[in-house]
Amino acid sequence: MEHRELRERLNTIVGIPVTPFDARGRVDEEAYVRVVENISHPNIGALVPNGNTSEFYALGREEAAASVELAVKHRGNALVMAGIGLDIDSAVDAGARAADAGAAMVMIHQPPHPYRSPSGWIDYHRLIAEQLTGLGVVLYIRDGSVTVDMIRALADAVPNLVGVKYAVPDLARLGEMVAQTERDRFTWICGLAETWSPFAWLLGVTAYTSGLVNVAPGATGDMFQRLRAGDYEGAMSIWGRLQPFEQIRNGNQGELNVSAVKEALCQLDICDRRVRAPISELGGPDRQRIAEFLEDLRAGGLLEVAG
Repeated sequence: MEHRELRERLNTIVGIPVTPFDARGRVDEEAYVRVVENISHPNIGALVPNGNTSEFYALGREEAAASVELAVKHRGNALVMAGIGLDIDSAVDAGARAADAGAAMVMIHQPPHPYRSPSGWIDYHRLIAEQLTGLGVVLYIRDGSVTVDMIRALADAVPNLVGVKYAVPDLARLGEMVAQTERDRFTWICGLAETWSPFAWLLGVTAYTSGLVNVAPGATGDMFQRLRAGDYEGAMSIWGRLQPFEQIRNGNQGELNVSAVKEALCQLDICDRRVRAPISELGGPDRQRIAEFLEDLRAGGLLEVAG
């Protein structure tokens, strides 16, 4: 697929599927298929197996590769963007395997190295991207020290850069970056999900990532379509219904981000609530809050489960 088409198709909801585990702690592939099929929705244009909501850093290499293969097979009409990262060789190997499986893009996780320079950050992404020229490349930025000049320099060196997922909670900085880059050079994606996406939309960022899609793809899809149609009041009405869930996920620096999604999916009989260390399952009070959230979505006609 041409890079321009990938950029255009990234103006969508980018869903991050969870990775279910069975009673022995292994990836539950049957449940993973249910998760992906539940996400499949006309407004969900891309899937990212092995994103942070997928517990990327807790997955083994073979588990991550199998997740991409299953996502490609059961993705519906969505493009698959495989999460890759860690050391350069591992990232390139994972990207090559994703391409073989049929993925269209990769998202490079922010390098976890504690010591990195601006030029080293550019080199890290460049060395991965230039070995994966058949794939679109999306950056994942969670570090406020990454500047627009660094992104521009990388874009000049990497023709297959098609998107930037920006997950720094600083709308003013995001607005400046969007204004200082060419509009058609790559697609900006709000990496802070439904909580921030309506506000980023006003800055021209008309795509966002979502973990909520695992639970209620129709609800976030409806919000997305209202934003696209200019119905900001209608979009914000849905936004308000979604906030109790996102507040649980975002509390205490996001420690319940994944476990809240899995708890909701467990209550919907889609997959188990099990997670891998270093995160943990929700306790009783938060489980009740999830149950109340799901009931509110049902009452508002915003909860539809595939199958």
